[in-house]
Amino acid sequence: MNSASTSSEPADRENGRISSENADHLPARPSSLPASAILHGDPLPPGQVIVLNNQTSLEQIRAHSVSNLQSELGGVLLGRAYRQDEGLIVEVQAALPAVTADSGPVHFTFTADAWSQIHKDKEAQYPDLDIVGWFHTHPGLQVFYSSDDVVVHTAAFRMPWHVGLVVDPLNSEACYFGWVDGELAPLAGFYELTDQQAQSVIPWRVVRTEV
Repeated sequence: MNSASTSSEPADRENGRISSENADHLPARPSSLPASAILHGDPLPPGQVIVLNNQTSLEQIRAHSVSNLQSELGGVLLGRAYRQDEGLIVEVQAALPAVTADSGPVHFTFTADAWSQIHKDKEAQYPDLDIVGWFHTHPGLQVFYSSDDVVVHTAAFRMPWHVGLVVDPLNSEACYFGWVDGELAPLAGFYELTDQQAQSVIPWRVVRTEV
């Protein structure tokens, strides 16, 4: 197991592209979103994964992101993936921090020990949820996917619904990334489900960025 590997099933790949065939087994989800859902960023164009974050997961990510502003931090996103018409929906219900020795001011990745602990924590705390993506911070560095981030996502989060969230806690910026037409790309926005309060629990603004 290398530093970015996971036990997720590998996706079918043709010429380095992600295949959507792996999504055929996902349960269908009604297309309507709650009227109270908060859109962060812009409406998503066709082909982009729709990400729904409950407020519990967002608070977990925010709390971890500011726990150390001198080093990049990260973890995994837990929830469920669904089919919707011709697209995909990911509902993020929780976030688990990763404890890894392979991080610093400008890099973060998952070690084999970190994956082992993540799977233990998931089974103990969220046995009914799936790993649907990952998150990590770029404190003061702005939001983008570095070449190292692409390696992590490509190696460990290969299913077409797997998403990655980058947060810059110092600049209050964030952006999701995901598979769009088989390639990694920034997502235009994401939704916050107001399951705890009517107001947003995060200070982030979604920025236009690149891979």
